[in-house]
Amino acid sequence: TSLREFAPESYATDFPRACLDVLKSGETRVLPDYLSRRRVPGEYFNLVIFQLGDQDVGVAFENVSERKKDREILQETAQMLLLMIDSVRDAAIFRLDARGRVAGWGQGAEFIYGYRAEDVLGSPYARFLSPEDTAKDLQEKHLRAAAHDGRFKTEGWNLRKDGTRFWADIVLTALRNDAGAMLGCAAVVRDATQRRAAGQSLERRSSDVSRSNVELSQFASVAAHDLSEPLHKVKAFADRLKEKLEGTLDDEGRDYFRRMLRAVDGMQDLIDGLLALTRVTTRGGLAEVVDLGALAQDVVEGLGPAIALAKARVEIGALPRINADPLQMRQLLQHLISNALKFQRSDERPRVSVNGRATGDGSCELVVADNGIGFDMKYAERIFRPFQRLHPRFEYEGSGMGLAICRKIAARHGGTVTATSEPGRGSEFKVVLPISQEGRMECQPPEKASS
Repeated sequence: TSLREFAPESYATDFPRACLDVLKSGETRVLPDYLSRRRVPGEYFNLVIFQLGDQDVGVAFENVSERKKDREILQETAQMLLLMIDSVRDAAIFRLDARGRVAGWGQGAEFIYGYRAEDVLGSPYARFLSPEDTAKDLQEKHLRAAAHDGRFKTEGWNLRKDGTRFWADIVLTALRNDAGAMLGCAAVVRDATQRRAAGQSLERRSSDVSRSNVELSQFASVAAHDLSEPLHKVKAFADRLKEKLEGTLDDEGRDYFRRMLRAVDGMQDLIDGLLALTRVTTRGGLAEVVDLGALAQDVVEGLGPAIALAKARVEIGALPRINADPLQMRQLLQHLISNALKFQRSDERPRVSVNGRATGDGSCELVVADNGIGFDMKYAERIFRPFQRLHPRFEYEGSGMGLAICRKIAARHGGTVTATSEPGRGSEFKVVLPISQEGRMECQPPEKASS
């Protein structure tokens, strides 16, 4: 009676037959996942039936409710995962067995490769590889790599059902049982043909731009050199002519000569500036450890006469040590400090400060600030262009190349130069540079560049 009350369904159907089978065979039987409705409502049990004698059997009740719930959750999760996989259209997701044969095929795989599941189940993974890759036995190499590392990523040509090729981004993930035995791989393949074409196009454009930049720099260097020769002759003959006519020239004639020689000097300054700009790239040196503090002090000493003439005060704060081209760092500091000394107000003693700090992200900031005439921020980019001047040459000397050279030097080192200012309230130039040039081909440390 108690068994009938515990699980009436099992008592009326499977249980009697199972008891007879146990008495006849002597082997234990298990009736799984029977639902108790009376004594323990809602709980699931395994009924283990075993022989006690010729006419008697024993019954053990194993509560498997939690196990059954876990199994149901796993089944639901697996079903949801399969639905999710089938809904993916931008990636081919399929399963390979331990021998590299297709054991599962999603709708995304059908969309990308063009095969239906019945066309490819049991087919080797090599079916999708290009003939040249198949000849290299890449199927075995890919599977071994996935088995060894747990995950293997590669790229290469794959074939669709219609024979067309696409550039495949392939990820194989090893599948193992609880004992660690290899069951196969989960494969995720994406069509990366457009990405590859875009990357190749960008690489070609970058190569073309680099080549054009080199050719332009070479042309500018040659042109600047060739332009200097006739200028030297013009200046030399003008000086001789001036000496010869010195006593015969009136004020107007002497003014003409002054203007002519000033124009020649201005043209020479422009040519020298152009040469300096092109040499930033064409004659850049290798990177080494540079103490910016010591270098700034050296630059200030070299500018001593200009500082004394302007009665300026230049303050050098703490500056970091970085990996850079030392000659170009000297150029950078000299142009920035000279620029700060040049554009000063007449009603206040010039003051220039140079400070720096590490930013904590592998870079450092170098700031050169002054109390000079400043400028409108609408010109903040224009001042970094070659030959651009905000003031007439007779007011402030220079070729308009200094800040362009600074920006080119910073760019060569993977950095930037920006300016902030306000008319009548001075200017601040901020240079951000990587502390290390490790990994940069343009400005490598000597030991890296030579390896």
